[in-house]
Amino acid sequence: MMSQRKASHIVRIRSTARYTKRPADDSMLIAALTELTQKHPAIGFWQCHHRLRMKGVLIDHKRLYRVYTSMPNIRRRARSACLRA
Repeated sequence: MMSQRKASHIVRIRSTARYTKRPADDSMLIAALTELTQKHPAIGFWQCHHRLRMKGVLIDHKRLYRVYTSMPNIRRRARSACLRA
């Protein structure tokens, strides 16, 4: 039995050539976020995350944040500047 590294070296291809990145299908996630933010316009990212979790949508928060920030029609609160004396 031969390792994948040795086999790819013999065939002269990169050992990383067998990995292909799948494009993420976020259409279901975009639809769910759009529905949530239209129904509750004042909620933020974490509220959306928790409400989707309560509905049974198991999603990684980093992926959800990427989709949430890419959506243009979501109202976001401006961060307040803390003034320290």
